[in-house]
Amino acid sequence: MLTYIIPFIILILVVVFIHEYGHYYFARKYGVGVTDFSIGFGQELFGWNDKHGTRWKVCWIPLGGYVKFFGDRNVYSQADHKEILEKYNKEEQDKLFILKPILFTNDIWSIYFA
Repeated sequence: MLTYIIPFIILILVVVFIHEYGHYYFARKYGVGVTDFSIGFGQELFGWNDKHGTRWKVCWIPLGGYVKFFGDRNVYSQADHKEILEKYNKEEQDKLFILKPILFTNDIWSIYFA
């Protein structure tokens, strides 16, 4: 039984890392700040911060992962633009995913759905 579970978990971790790294790579390429890059869910096992301020972490439940963009309030990247303009200064606003032009978001989604 363990001979199937361990390789399955390793395979899932590799696939999740590649998928999430795609989000991370294009966010950084287009100037969006990334605060978290997580492999797994739940409590953090270990992690580190890179020079860009991203927290890279590995968590307890290895069945997924996520990349959190700077300023995201929820998983749908929805926010009130007026609130954002009041909360962040100009330099920080340049890193916000929610304020990027539609062309940026279309470029990202076309990679997955083209």
